[in-house]
Amino acid sequence: MRINSDGSIPADNPFFNTAAGANRSIWALGLRNPFTFAFQPGTGRMFINDVGEVTWEEINDGIAGSNYGWNLSEGPTSNPQFRSPLFSYLHGSSATTGCAIAGGAFYNPAIAQFPQSFVGKYFFADLCTGWIRLFDPSTGTASDFASNISNPVDLKVGADGSLYYLARGSGAVFRVQFLEPMLISEVGSDSAVALDSVTLVRDPFPLTNIFNFSSDQRTRLMLFGMNMELMAGENSSAVIARAEDASLNVFPLLVEFVGPLPGVDGVTQIVVRLPDDTPAGQTLFVSATLRSRTTNKVRIRMQ
Repeated sequence: MRINSDGSIPADNPFFNTAAGANRSIWALGLRNPFTFAFQPGTGRMFINDVGEVTWEEINDGIAGSNYGWNLSEGPTSNPQFRSPLFSYLHGSSATTGCAIAGGAFYNPAIAQFPQSFVGKYFFADLCTGWIRLFDPSTGTASDFASNISNPVDLKVGADGSLYYLARGSGAVFRVQFLEPMLISEVGSDSAVALDSVTLVRDPFPLTNIFNFSSDQRTRLMLFGMNMELMAGENSSAVIARAEDASLNVFPLLVEFVGPLPGVDGVTQIVVRLPDDTPAGQTLFVSATLRSRTTNKVRIRMQ
């Protein structure tokens, strides 16, 4: 149903001229239990989460005058009389099935805290299996996001770019934030925990080193970061690194490798190559940017 705030019926409702009385307020047909829905900021597009009976859960494109098929159809359909869901999943107890779709939120905040790859996608949850997944409208597919949540019933994206979810089983609202990337420094200092690759000699670093990855005799630094894991489809080009001297001159660093540090959970190793004009005999401050978020600056010394 669609009505005005004063209880009157909008004249542009899809059945306003063909129905009578209160039926003119009908905006769409064939939804079984549209428990939650959400509008996409900026576009006004609406997704409707329809809780199924015994087989399917649905995400539907909210379009005026549509017939979503219930109680003659549930889940995907090729019947031209009905609008098939954008995405549906079966009942079950696995990481991709459930019993009741509950909560939905587009990721289009004023401030995007999550990586750019999240923008425009749609979070949704299941009450019974306790997960949150991410639906991509451009591909019609969904990916895992969070699990082991006690009966999630609602999702919201805040103006700060955080994702909030209400877990009925926990009796609480939780906030999900994307952690800031960080280069690791020594305890109580801004000195980088860094090595001269692959000799594994710590600073001060020479400008030439014949024992590096290749015969070009250029110094590579191995830096270590946290919250800098690459996502599916990303490679070392996702990280931009730079060095800055005391006069605020900036020296771009070529990022040659980004990957997990073997045997150490949560730590990423980043190998960068110094440019030919890197100044010798002074301190440099190094930082890196991943998905538009820049790390702290860590200090290294050059011979």
